[in-house]
Amino acid sequence: MGENSRVVSEADFEELKNRLKLIFDADPEQYVNDFAIKRYLRAFKTVDLAFQHILKTNKWRKEYGVKELTTENEIVQNHLSSKKALVLKHRDMQGRPVIYIPAKLHNVNERDIDELTKFIVYCLETACQKTFEEVVDNLCIIFDLTDFGLHSWDHSLVKNLIWLLSRHYPERLGVCLIYNSPGIFQGCWTVIKGWLDENTVSKIIFVNSEEELCKTQRIVTQYCDLTVIVSDLLENSNNMHCICVGQQKSSKRKFTLYYSRTSTLTSFHMYL
Repeated sequence: MGENSRVVSEADFEELKNRLKLIFDADPEQYVNDFAIKRYLRAFKTVDLAFQHILKTNKWRKEYGVKELTTENEIVQNHLSSKKALVLKHRDMQGRPVIYIPAKLHNVNERDIDELTKFIVYCLETACQKTFEEVVDNLCIIFDLTDFGLHSWDHSLVKNLIWLLSRHYPERLGVCLIYNSPGIFQGCWTVIKGWLDENTVSKIIFVNSEEELCKTQRIVTQYCDLTVIVSDLLENSNNMHCICVGQQKSSKRKFTLYYSRTSTLTSFHMYL
């Protein structure tokens, strides 16, 4: 599930590609491209395991009806209107598509786990289709934990997401930003961390305040341009209002973005 940290040997790649060619020639619908083949080799490490998991994923995609999970699908439409997850129009600073998830909009007692899992698959599919695989073939996922409560904690849904990323979207996670996590989330994180491998854990970054998110050089330059996030969130809400206030501070101008009602991130302090 982590970054492209393992180099794939050319010999393994050619062996797996030749083995898959027999399958692809017999059934063109089984085809996956070279980038996918390399992702499976990085994730599963051996030719045999990568081969098995590619075939398992192709079988799952057909049985699960992944191709039918479009904006025409009623389940997808219902969850898109809830804005529990958004695939942002813009990418992060590495060119990765961004999935933004405001946890406060989720209530474990009011969800249908099967329908919500289908919506997760739709979001993953949409984000993956936005990648420029020749440059970067993984994603940025932002969990906004502002106003996170026990009603937001859904261990079954989290396990489903981990299972999807590890089994059917291997090596697609580039970075996961956990924004503004409250103390109550630490117990949840202890549980989640036990479900992840070390490589994946290393890709999860905690950012615990607006100023840290905006002012930390590493976060701003490596991950997200906050003005882009704000603009995408505003575009996705009819009831959101944004006011930008500027003032001098030392040699820099401080801009505070306030936005309200359906917004989750209540303010940003950007030093330009």
